[in-house]
Amino acid sequence: MNSRAAAAINFLFEGNRRFAGSLLIHPHQDRQRRTKCLQGQQPLAALLGCADSRVPPEVLFDCGIGDLFVVRTAGTVIDNAVIASLEYAVDHLHVPLIMVLGHTACGAVTAALEGATPPGALGRLLDGIRNMCGSAGESATEGVDAVVRRYTVHIADSLRTAGTMVRAAVERDGCAVVPACYSLTEGTVELLEHHAAMP
Repeated sequence: MNSRAAAAINFLFEGNRRFAGSLLIHPHQDRQRRTKCLQGQQPLAALLGCADSRVPPEVLFDCGIGDLFVVRTAGTVIDNAVIASLEYAVDHLHVPLIMVLGHTACGAVTAALEGATPPGALGRLLDGIRNMCGSAGESATEGVDAVVRRYTVHIADSLRTAGTMVRAAVERDGCAVVPACYSLTEGTVELLEHHAAMP
């Protein structure tokens, strides 16, 4: 992990400690910041997270306009649009870090494990989650939160080799792709793999 990625992780976790401790400072949310960002964006990190309304990244990490390049889908599912968005983040915006953020009590993972089969695109999304999590019977014995953690690590592993631009950023530039999990109960974020810069 390069020094820029380590600095981005530290920035995010400092913000999360403020959020969890109700010590928010709401940085980079004023007119001056809006004006500065008119000249372009230089986010510190890209974040792939769940679309769940209880998990807004800019709030959880107490940051503001221009700090994060955020992509959100139900269940943190990846597809071509997600990969293309992250390719843009690493190739054009040169972010040194991609964080994949799962969360406890994920409704999409819960529905997938329960075998829900709604019609349309939602059913296909849940099938995709089931394919990544393994069989519903095996996964159910782990508990939803354990599956979320394993699934989030799997997504991060997949992204490291997804598309030529992300892979090149990892191999050539030292871009870090890290899995993490947010606790709805505690308000804290935990990295799911060991990294030298883990706070």
